[in-house]
Amino acid sequence: MKRYCFLAALLALAITQTLAQGRHETTIRNFWTAVDQGNFDQAAGYLNDDVKVYLPLSPAEPMNKEAYKQLGIGFRAGFPDIKHEVLEVAESATAAGYKGWFSGTNTGALMGNPPTNKRVSMPFVGYIKFDEAGKIVEINAQYDMDMFNAQLTGTAAPNK
Repeated sequence: MKRYCFLAALLALAITQTLAQGRHETTIRNFWTAVDQGNFDQAAGYLNDDVKVYLPLSPAEPMNKEAYKQLGIGFRAGFPDIKHEVLEVAESATAAGYKGWFSGTNTGALMGNPPTNKRVSMPFVGYIKFDEAGKIVEINAQYDMDMFNAQLTGTAAPNK
């Protein structure tokens, strides 16, 4: 009898972990899809109100939810065809790491600068923490800022 109880508990644990697997990946993919479509209210719905966002643009101080939203709006204006392709995700109960591919053509004003009409295409990686409700409480995304700027100004060819 003890053996059956142990096996039942082990099976229940395996089923629970299997069902939870991919939950954060779905959130990450849905978040970036909303950003790419310019639906920043939907994207903000995936974020905890107290989210902290770390990017190469702001390495010393994290951005809050509103600042991150405004940055997203600015990048979408600068890159109307923006795309964040999530390639791979590894997750735990409260965090996920992922690698992705950013691409877009700078056909709109970007941070007060006129469009360069240059295509930017490059890898990025991210680490995200989640609260108990599955909302994002921290985003740490990294990419090669020098490569981004070189492609944006036309001094380097896009990677893809």
